[in-house]
Amino acid sequence: DIGKLHYDAAVNHPITVEPHTVALALPFATNANALAPHDQGLLLRFATQYLAAGHGAVSIAAQPTAAGQRQLQFFGRELTKLGVAPQRILVGTDAAVARAHVELRFTTYQAGAPHCGDWNDISSTGSNLPMENFGCATQHNLAVMVADPHDLIAPRKLGTADATERSQMLQKYEAGQITTSAQPPQSAAQIND
Repeated sequence: DIGKLHYDAAVNHPITVEPHTVALALPFATNANALAPHDQGLLLRFATQYLAAGHGAVSIAAQPTAAGQRQLQFFGRELTKLGVAPQRILVGTDAAVARAHVELRFTTYQAGAPHCGDWNDISSTGSNLPMENFGCATQHNLAVMVADPHDLIAPRKLGTADATERSQMLQKYEAGQITTSAQPPQSAAQIND
């Protein structure tokens, strides 16, 4: 229906959400059992980015050798120290990984919208329908501003409720007490006649 296409900005200018792989390859000396300070900073940034916008597991891959197994254990411990839950860490060996290196990956999502700027003669409004660009900027801005683009695919799970707070509010309500937050005096306004 052409009328629906013109009036619905989400149909005319859909936001697309695509998975994106974030990868990090780090050199690692097994005998030192440590990372260089620069590489430690890269690992910290990687873990912080995963905790903020990562989805699924973090995969760690190393050579299928005894040294590779030690590398996997080391990086698993380091990611756990940086706040990644152990059940979200997936380890495995891969012969394609460069010797004395470890590869880390996770999936995040990126949102995008079509480029705006298809301007026609705006004085031609004989059909009384919105212009083709109607809603494009709004869709584009939403795609850029959304904190986690995966939220456009499926909503996040709710966090756990605070049972203590809920119980206190219910007791106040049943006792007829005020359950709202107190307003500071400077937020009050006076209306003159």
